[in-house]
Amino acid sequence: MLAGEPTKGAPTPARGTRRALALDAALRVLAREGAGGLTHRAVDREAGLAEGSTSNHFRTRDALLEATLAHHLTLDLAPAAAIEVPPELSREDAAALLVVAVEHLRRSRDLLVARYELFLESTRRPALAADLGAARARFAELAESTVAATGCRDPRAHGRQLVACVDGLLLDGVLGGPTALTPGEVEEAIGRLLACC
Repeated sequence: MLAGEPTKGAPTPARGTRRALALDAALRVLAREGAGGLTHRAVDREAGLAEGSTSNHFRTRDALLEATLAHHLTLDLAPAAAIEVPPELSREDAAALLVVAVEHLRRSRDLLVARYELFLESTRRPALAADLGAARARFAELAESTVAATGCRDPRAHGRQLVACVDGLLLDGVLGGPTALTPGEVEEAIGRLLACC
């Protein structure tokens, strides 16, 4: 979850804390204004930091984007890293586990919007693409071990398909509106994919 708005009149934060405040603020700026609005000055304002604070930590815009992606991936991967997949798992239990993970991620719309802004930026910036690719590989490994535990006949292929499905479900949550899937429909979509394993 992203940190809240900075408290006015609060004491000056320590250097490490300023960096963390800047990165949380960068995610909020990305979610609200898009990648085009992500500037050092915008992050300083959002975080309630003195002008120039963000550029002290991240000299260039590329450095700011790379650090913001790394911060986002840390927040994104933490819940997944905590999941311990047992060696054997029924398809129903696997579906329930995945639904909980998807619903957890769908709760923070700002973080999801920032995610897709970073995804799009990675198509133009090789350093971001490399970091994002490594993170997606970790998600694919987790998905592969989950479907393998259900007795899936092709866990590598189905794990990658599961990651793509989850990406689509998360994007659906960002877009919202009358066509957005309900939690029950999310569960049905995941169950249908697992039934093909």
